[in-house]
Amino acid sequence: MPGPMDSIMRRINMTVGACRILNRIIEGTTPTVQVVVSGGAQMDGMTFMQQYGFVSKPLPGADAISLFFAGDHNRGTVIASNDQRYRPKKLGDGEVAIYHKSGTTVILKNDGSVEINPSDRKCVLNGNLKVDGNVDTTGDVRASGDVKAGSVSLQSHKHSRGYQNQPTGGPL
Repeated sequence: MPGPMDSIMRRINMTVGACRILNRIIEGTTPTVQVVVSGGAQMDGMTFMQQYGFVSKPLPGADAISLFFAGDHNRGTVIASNDQRYRPKKLGDGEVAIYHKSGTTVILKNDGSVEINPSDRKCVLNGNLKVDGNVDTTGDVRASGDVKAGSVSLQSHKHSRGYQNQPTGGPL
């Protein structure tokens, strides 16, 4: 005959478990997700919690960790997710990456550098870029606006020693 400790131990054992995400995240005041937990039970509307400042919408099939308050499977929350199908496999010990199913990665390297690898080979920056150091490129540098070196404009600079020492016009 089960005693009172058996019931307590059962609730403790049911507090944390692995699960698999079945459906996409449903946005709302509190995001929710549908999962299947160990043993095959499907859980709908589980709260989906993430670290402040980080947000993702895991794909169906991603692994997750579920937490059930007091072992009550009616009060579940997904507290972490991972997708083995897409995570980078060649990180050095101690390196950190942000990754996407497309293959795009942002890697914080052990030497302190940041490596950005867009899958479509294009990075888009909306806003200003300030570089404190050198810019090295193996391709062309293109600008739709003016390019300046100090106060010298590529669009409107003039040379002081043109024909008969007269200033030249602007660039053609």
